[in-house]
Amino acid sequence: MIGHRPAHNATAAHRRPHGFTLVELVVALAIAALMLATAPAALTRAFDSMEYRATVRNLLTELKRARLQAMHTGQATVFAYETQSRRFGVDHQLTREVPRKLAVAMIVADTEVVATRAAIRFYADGGASGGSIDVIRPSGVGVRISVDWLLGRARQQPIDPSGQTAWRTQGAQDTIASVVMHSPSPHALHVALES
Repeated sequence: MIGHRPAHNATAAHRRPHGFTLVELVVALAIAALMLATAPAALTRAFDSMEYRATVRNLLTELKRARLQAMHTGQATVFAYETQSRRFGVDHQLTREVPRKLAVAMIVADTEVVATRAAIRFYADGGASGGSIDVIRPSGVGVRISVDWLLGRARQQPIDPSGQTAWRTQGAQDTIASVVMHSPSPHALHVALES
């Protein structure tokens, strides 16, 4: 038995070398390619949603800032939106911008519309000229920010495209409708100003 080698096990003779087969590599690459193909669409939707939410939050912030500034200084303060530049802010500091993908529609007092600029005026007692701002996504879904004329408080509510106020932002034209105030009830005078 000298020089005799032990018998190899049958499974040891058929062992694969370490690594991956070509089929395994092709399947892994196909899965990776599929994930890469769907990622940009998901990231675009996430970015659009983030832009929309930031715009609504910024509008609410600026409206509240205008109200607080009017109460603090004792002088009327204006929240303004300019349709040409799509910028908004307090008084003449229009520092925030609405993305082009979103449409904006405003209803304000007739006295607060000058050319392509619409405004909501806040008074020292906390009241306001009142109005609403609709921010609409390309799908038609959006939010309406309403400013109460008596207390000057801003609140938001969703706009459903299947409901009465359906909007489409194809071409994303901004509109301003002014309201002429007669006695306590407003009568709508629709004046559309295109940007």
